[in-house]
Amino acid sequence: MSELPRGWAKATIADVTEPFVSIDPRKTPDRVFKYVDIGSIDNTSQTISDPKIIKGAEAPSRARRVIHVGDVLFSTVRTYLKNVALVSPALDGELTSTGIAVLRPNAAIDPRYLFNWARSDEFISEVSVAQDGTMYPAVTDGDVARAAIRLPPLAEQRRIVDNFAQFAATL
Repeated sequence: MSELPRGWAKATIADVTEPFVSIDPRKTPDRVFKYVDIGSIDNTSQTISDPKIIKGAEAPSRARRVIHVGDVLFSTVRTYLKNVALVSPALDGELTSTGIAVLRPNAAIDPRYLFNWARSDEFISEVSVAQDGTMYPAVTDGDVARAAIRLPPLAEQRRIVDNFAQFAATL
């Protein structure tokens, strides 16, 4: 990372996120869940476009991580494909795969800033260096947590994201 503007900090993803909860949906066999697997994330629009509907009894073994609105989902498999998405209110309390890092922002970071950082070329490049495996190249949650982030003050994060959204709308 280069020199930072005044008031900004160097941090890691672990510094700006909170732990998530994992459950075994088979313990509630009749409950219906929306399940976000890697294929549910559209890496062109970077949105969740096709969550699966599953019953707890039929849940795949990887369907374990509870997601909430504002969480950033980051696929730990083939990170260079940029399967990154922000969880919408419609998916609050649903499940994602253990092949997806759940980045739950804490009070130090705006979820939209974290989302934009997680899909940046700089972040993807840093995390991708840690990929291991030939057929199924992947990183661990720990690799993602140790990755660096430039952290402006919260008001500046919001200004950056709002200005980016206005700029993107003109494209």
